Amino acid sequence: MHTKTHNSENLQQRCQELELLLRQKEQDLDLFKKAALEAEMRCFKIATEYKQALVQRDRALMERERQINEVRLRNEELQDLRDKYQGLAMRDDLTGIYNRRYFFELLINEMERCRRYSGAFSLLMFDIDNFKHFNDTHGHLIGDEVLRHCCDIVKDNIRKSDIFSRFGGEEFMIILPETELKSAGILAEKLRHHIDDSPLDLGKQELHVTASFGGTGFDERDMLKTVIERVDNALYMAKERGRNRVELAYC
Repeated sequence: MHTKTHNSENLQQRCQELELLLRQKEQDLDLFKKAALEAEMRCFKIATEYKQALVQRDRALMERERQINEVRLRNEELQDLRDKYQGLAMRDDLTGIYNRRYFFELLINEMERCRRYSGAFSLLMFDIDNFKHFNDTHGHLIGDEVLRHCCDIVKDNIRKSDIFSRFGGEEFMIILPETELKSAGILAEKLRHHIDDSPLDLGKQELHVTASFGGTGFDERDMLKTVIERVDNALYMAKERGRNRVELAYC
């Protein structure tokens, strides 16, 4: 009897111990599940934050690229505008050739080049004969057409390296790099002939246009004023001797 009671007590104790152990295991399992869930939540949070960081980085890179492209386009537009206005500052509004201010800059550069390298250039000056008559008789718009007409003829018959400028009113200058005065005189005669032989077509009538030319060369001792005065005097002589002709002034 005593043995049964003892065995029963042992069994009961054993069951209690097992029950306690199971309860601890269940608690441990709950803690493990909770820890696993927390770890999973942390991983999900980290993954979400990382994904958001990648999205923000991509957006920032796209925005930076957009800004870079926008700045590049703005710079290109500004450069185009600078080139445009610089070109306009060098050009005569009516004829599109170089203007007086830029002519002087180019002439000074050519003189310096020739002094430095012992080069040569010639300068032609011409104006349209009786231009005031065209304006007074046909109006200033026709006078403008006469100027453009003569400029087109000259542009079609000079080299790309030659520098063609409007000096003022109906007066024009042509800088001829690496050209001796004799060759410049031949070109001047060719231009004079083309202008004389190419009337301006106004539809109902044609205007006969002529031009007088003066030419000069360059000497290393020449000053800017000297060259201009010499070519101007040559043009004056062409006018005095009947117009529609070429006169040369040697150094």
